[in-house]
Amino acid sequence: MKKSMIWKKLVFVIILLLVGTNIIANNGSTNENIISKYDDYESRQLGISIVEQQLILKPIADFSYTPEEPIIYAHVKFNDESTDTEGKIVSWWWDFDDGYYSELRNPTHCFHKVGKYNVSLTVKNDTGFSDTVKKEVIILEDNIPPYVKIIQPQPRYIEFDFLCLTIRIELPYQKIYGKIYVIVDAWDNVGIESVSFYVDDVLRDIDYEPPYIWLWDDQSPLFPYNLKVIARDYVGNEAVDMIRVWRVQVLP
Repeated sequence: MKKSMIWKKLVFVIILLLVGTNIIANNGSTNENIISKYDDYESRQLGISIVEQQLILKPIADFSYTPEEPIIYAHVKFNDESTDTEGKIVSWWWDFDDGYYSELRNPTHCFHKVGKYNVSLTVKNDTGFSDTVKKEVIILEDNIPPYVKIIQPQPRYIEFDFLCLTIRIELPYQKIYGKIYVIVDAWDNVGIESVSFYVDDVLRDIDYEPPYIWLWDDQSPLFPYNLKVIARDYVGNEAVDMIRVWRVQVLP
């Protein structure tokens, strides 16, 4: 009887020990799972925090340009419109997609071919973060001729008053005695490449830089001449001005 009671107590103790060990083991596993899930949550929150911080510290690149419809060889003005709410933008890098670059904040650039260019701007702030924006710039043909005018010698005029009005009549010729500087005014939206001087359709001189001047100093008998100038821009457009003059030069 006593032995039976002892065995029952022993079995009870063994069962109690086994159940307790299992509970402890399960509690340990549960705790580990809780800790693991907490670590994962903390990691995710840390990752989100880092991304948010980068978004806050990162500048936003942007730019505009004028004119809105640029033409070949014309100056295109690029304007930086980037922003940075947390820091300060300290560098700019422009890629004009034609082999040319600039580190200026607001550069000016000329495109030498008609077509589409993917112009990009990369900005960097004082914390080391950067951003890039890219825009398409379309360069058009230039069909506008230059302006050209002979301003010396000037045409001669006759003026007289008639019925309280001043009448001004331009004479069909100009008299020139001896040497004279032929002076021309010329300009163009993309720039003047050259101004050519002709006398009776014979080329006498070419000037490539303003002021556009030619000294007409060769000997010639008194005779009417056609003095003509042709201004050419960088894309080949031309403009002509011509006057008729009487000129004589006896001595060299």
